[in-house]
Amino acid sequence: MSWEQNIPDGPAGEAKTAYDARLKRVNDAIDLKEPDRVPCIPFYSTFPYRWAGYSMADVMYDVSKAQDAIRKYVTHFEPDMTMGYSSVCVGQGRFLDKLDPTWLEWAGRKTGKLGDDSMCQFIEFPILEDEETEYPAFNSDMSGWIINKYLPKAFNSMKALENLSFKNCLGWGSLSFAMQFLNPEVMKAFQTLSEAGQLAAKFYGEVAAFNAELEALGFPLVMKATTVAAFDTFSNNLRGTILSLQDIIAEPDEMKKAIEQFYPGSLYGALAQAKYSNGRFVYIPMHKGMDGFMSDAQYREFYWDTLKRLIMALIDMGHTPWIYTEGKYDSRLKYLTELPRGKVWIHFEDVDMKEAKRLVGANACISGGIQAELLRTATTDKVRDEVKRNMDICAPGGGYIFDFGESMDDCKPENVETLFDTVKTYGKYR
Repeated sequence: MSWEQNIPDGPAGEAKTAYDARLKRVNDAIDLKEPDRVPCIPFYSTFPYRWAGYSMADVMYDVSKAQDAIRKYVTHFEPDMTMGYSSVCVGQGRFLDKLDPTWLEWAGRKTGKLGDDSMCQFIEFPILEDEETEYPAFNSDMSGWIINKYLPKAFNSMKALENLSFKNCLGWGSLSFAMQFLNPEVMKAFQTLSEAGQLAAKFYGEVAAFNAELEALGFPLVMKATTVAAFDTFSNNLRGTILSLQDIIAEPDEMKKAIEQFYPGSLYGALAQAKYSNGRFVYIPMHKGMDGFMSDAQYREFYWDTLKRLIMALIDMGHTPWIYTEGKYDSRLKYLTELPRGKVWIHFEDVDMKEAKRLVGANACISGGIQAELLRTATTDKVRDEVKRNMDICAPGGGYIFDFGESMDDCKPENVETLFDTVKTYGKYR
């Protein structure tokens, strides 16, 4: 039986009533209205799994355990939306084993360096290197460069593609072109890609079925799609943080060409995901646009230009971007005021929330501002006081969703209980 045949029906009865109430609460906040109370959607990463008694190695390789944890989390704490597995690579262990990436470590990896209870760790290193020919080669033939340079360095299983060439495959050249595929290592690489594709399809099928189950329980889905700013795609995956900063000064023209090549993918990739999702928001984590990372002029030219185009295009096509700023963002607030009223949700990790409410909250729904460290170390009284303080700043007039500045991980369960109870009682508008 295929996974499509196992997708549950949508919510019904009491679950449908709860689903509609939660979704209306969130939609009112996005529309800058006052709902019945402040929506509560804390971004979790590892908390539900550990709280349910599983290690991260468990849920990386066994989705039934991951699903058990999330099912328990949503039915116990009753957030206003669910994030499914969240963004910690849950259930992807066998897929990652198959491709063997060099840029990621995860719990349960047989050759890995992490303990069984660690979240995934991204390893940043330059794949687009400093040779004079690298930028021109990338900008003139990105597909060829990805096959010959990116894949062999990004995945241990793809090293054989380093010398593969498609340049002489036209017409009668196809005869000699085909000889490359006699190489056993090349054949193995393509077989690995095929097997990885099958694992990916199985994973997405399980995600779709489980998300439908969560909806049937009465919980709307947060994420319709995920994408990132073109600058972040380039910096995260090709040059790394330090070299990206150097290139803004040393190679500005070549760098802008490279960034521009990633813009279409950031948009169309999100649209492709959204087409098959019942989620509410297009999630855009902004990794490297924070204060101090680059000057104001550099931010507008290298970061905000393609990001704003992405946001506006998504809005024009009927989607709601969830702009998830990371790091300190006080000096960037003025850019966020350029976005149309009532069309986005903007999250803050570290910002003056009074200024964010005054400047950005006039046009956009906001969230964040409290550090999740509070849930790890503070007393329940301190948690209650800080949640109330943040709501006193952000909730008046509506346009506010409760969330922490970053994700929930090693949190005291009693503090998570206090957080939900405080938002649901103190956060009432009427």
